Amino acid sequence: MAAPERKTVLVLGTHNRQVFGIIGSLHRAGYRVLLGRGGAPGLAEKSCFTAEVWPHAPIADGDEQFLEQLRRLAADRNDLGYIFPTDEPEAAFLAKNDAVLPQGITLVSPQSGAVLTCQDKSAATALATELGIPLAPYHVVENPREIAEAAAAIGIPFIVRPTRPLGRIHGRKAFICWEESQFDAFFSSWPKGHRDLVVQKYIRGHRTNITFVARDGDVICALQQDTVRTNMADGTGLGCETLTVALDPDLMAHLERLTGHLGYSGVGLLQFMVAEDGSDISFLELNPRFGGGSALPYFMGIDFPRIAIAVAAGRALEPGDEGFDYPVGRMVSSIHLDLSGLVAAIRYREIGLLDAARWFGRAVATFARADADAIWSRRDPMPALYALTLPLRRRRSARS
Repeated sequence: MAAPERKTVLVLGTHNRQVFGIIGSLHRAGYRVLLGRGGAPGLAEKSCFTAEVWPHAPIADGDEQFLEQLRRLAADRNDLGYIFPTDEPEAAFLAKNDAVLPQGITLVSPQSGAVLTCQDKSAATALATELGIPLAPYHVVENPREIAEAAAAIGIPFIVRPTRPLGRIHGRKAFICWEESQFDAFFSSWPKGHRDLVVQKYIRGHRTNITFVARDGDVICALQQDTVRTNMADGTGLGCETLTVALDPDLMAHLERLTGHLGYSGVGLLQFMVAEDGSDISFLELNPRFGGGSALPYFMGIDFPRIAIAVAAGRALEPGDEGFDYPVGRMVSSIHLDLSGLVAAIRYREIGLLDAARWFGRAVATFARADADAIWSRRDPMPALYALTLPLRRRRSARS
């Protein structure tokens, strides 16, 4: 007789939007959510789906303190069955240390080799090139002189992106250069903390994301969302308005080529840039995690986190788990991200008052029309309500 399933899931990484869809899904599937806290408290701690919070040391490469705390937790808890990383730093740490993780606990993440390849953006870009997946011309550079040489070869506009997870270039997720004067001002010095960067021809268009779960290289379910707006005035940054669209057969073929080559098992997020007229596409990245719009699949009843647990545990899927049918035209908003992006754009004088008023109106209209929000939920309102009080709390803290 098989032992009963350990139903507690340790969820790591709370300062992101995708965690809300994950913990809601796990709660609905009958799991107990143990939320890790590796620093300042996160909004997910206020969720009614969080059963318990586990304070731990910050997660960093080679951090024995966190590993020792994790071993003690596993030894003390006979109900702990899974570890579910929700963002790049946690996934990378666990992938690098998978050989020394506690025995008997299932890691809900793709295999370590796939995680590390996907998170190394230069390696992932090279793999896409090897597999014949469409890519705008690019160069991997290591100093300002090489950036200038790559820019001259590629031409304007071009985009500069980090090669490491969550890297920022002078505070930005990416930088689009529209004219030479911008380049000279922005890259007067090499960004701190970067060994190399990717310089790539910029395709004018929109970003499209395919969220999926694969098993042994085969994609078993997927959903595609187009990013309509982001939290940055130039279109880089994080999506705050996305729509479900029909799965593109060509993009799915590229996805299956990648997952097949990697023998990919687990959840992932494939991103492409698509030209405005649809004439050109370019691979951006394959992230071994959910995206910020994961609240929408959860709202629609597509239980990606539960399916990911079944794949990680090697269990059979439930009827209906394997499939690609879903409603199109469904929208997810991210009102807190939207408004914080607006405030930042005003503060750094990236937009004028008229554009700010338009942005605010669009943010409110998006939230009102959306089928789901990344954080706000009528079933679980406390995280979003608590987020509204954070600016006041920060002011009080600064005064004290």
